[in-house]
Amino acid sequence: MAEFFKIALCGAPGAGKSTAAQIVHRFCESGKLPFSLIKLADPLYEAQSAVYRCAGRELDHFYRKDGELLNFLGHYMRKINSMVLQDRFSARLNEIQRTHRLTSGPGLINQKPVP
Repeated sequence: MAEFFKIALCGAPGAGKSTAAQIVHRFCESGKLPFSLIKLADPLYEAQSAVYRCAGRELDHFYRKDGELLNFLGHYMRKINSMVLQDRFSARLNEIQRTHRLTSGPGLINQKPVP
């Protein structure tokens, strides 16, 4: 199995997480390195898309933000399962590891502050 790096980007809205992820993606593409992006909030965006479809409207972009709806969905999804976002993130990471036959590499940027 090949090794891989996991990089976690955290910050407030507008802090540059998506921009940084795009830079890493371009770097990986230029070096012909595999790249996968997992967003912690993906289950919320999936639910938002389903609500819009049920209402007879399609979003022009998967990550289009309807802040009021996303907050509502986040509140109730966590009420049903407090670990829903983490569980879905872990499942997606495991899927990527299996698909690409990867093992965790030495480079891990964690969201925990360094003591």
